[in-house]
Amino acid sequence: MSASDQVYLPHPRAAFRTIDGDVVIVHTLENTLVKLNETGSAIWQRLDGRTVEQIAAELEELFEVGAAEARADTDAFLAMLLERGFVERSPAPEPGGDGG
Repeated sequence: MSASDQVYLPHPRAAFRTIDGDVVIVHTLENTLVKLNETGSAIWQRLDGRTVEQIAAELEELFEVGAAEARADTDAFLAMLLERGFVERSPAPEPGGDGG
């Protein structure tokens, strides 16, 4: 699996809430909290089975930035969330698969 096909999902111990358009995440086991900015909130809200490539493409359009900047921001943000235990990697769904 290439990095472009990588999928990240919220960790089961990550509780979140959107407050005034910003996402706040709490890792219930680690007792850590992070408030996301607009870009981070947009990425978090797309952690629903979309690949990193798909998320970066959507950010490129949403924020009117270049593909390289959108991808770099997405990769850096997801790496930080993974390191802090807010997300976990998941295999990308098979094309045409229904997941079950």
